[in-house]
Amino acid sequence: MAPSIAALSRIQPLTTVIELEEAVVNAQQAGRLLVVKAYAPWCSACKVIEPKYKRAASSNLEVDFCEIDFVHAKALCKHCGVEKLPTGMIFKDGKKVEHSCLRSSEFSGFMSRLAEHAEHAQHAEDAQEGEVHLEMQGRYQEMQGDIACAGCAGR
Repeated sequence: MAPSIAALSRIQPLTTVIELEEAVVNAQQAGRLLVVKAYAPWCSACKVIEPKYKRAASSNLEVDFCEIDFVHAKALCKHCGVEKLPTGMIFKDGKKVEHSCLRSSEFSGFMSRLAEHAEHAQHAEDAQEGEVHLEMQGRYQEMQGDIACAGCAGR
């Protein structure tokens, strides 16, 4: 089955270091993970994982997906340390946290590591929200105490 137009449009092409840096910053500011795939149109292993990558992009809407065409962006591939094609990279909080070969046999492991990074990010967000909730709950209880004390003081 062919990927939808929406899946194709979810994968942003990158050709320069500046575009990559912007994508990393945008993902960081949005609190999202960024996945970048380096590939070449002539690479048979790249062709095999292409539908898997498109499915991953269409089913992981909370993650940003980009791709680098080696033919048109050799300097960017060199900047990223790409030595084999296809290569997958995961960026979290503005830093590269994963860099590995994306051959078909290794793709599910890469996606598992992506899920782990996403889970850790969600736990950190939940913990932060929990701290805010506890802080607000404490303030509310203090306010209730102040209101009760103020009411008692008038008696």
